[in-house]
Amino acid sequence: MAPPFAETRLELVLFGAGGFRFGVEARQVLAARAAERDEAPLRVERLLALGEEPSSARGRVVLRVGSGSSGLDVAVEGPVELLGVAAASVHPLPPLLAARTRLQGLRALAFVEGQLLPLVDLVGVRH
Repeated sequence: MAPPFAETRLELVLFGAGGFRFGVEARQVLAARAAERDEAPLRVERLLALGEEPSSARGRVVLRVGSGSSGLDVAVEGPVELLGVAAASVHPLPPLLAARTRLQGLRALAFVEGQLLPLVDLVGVRH
């Protein structure tokens, strides 16, 4: 028997982008590794349409995101953490925010460690 919704956990990968913290469902992340000095993968700021991208690769982590056998390397700001949150702490976007946001891939908000955390879909936004 499945646990009640209030007890269901959702695994998130937390990362930085544009000076903010974001979360993505862990099932979307196939792998993670430190970015190499001369590497130039797609930056998450561009993917999410955040605007200004940092010029330094220092502290960057490359997430391989995708499903099945397809994947895309995306550079994010570290630190990258895996965190389990109660499913009840995840909330759909309010209709006005959903209709007016310019942040590509924004899907929900989670109340994590006393703060609101935007949850993004890195797989869906690239299509």
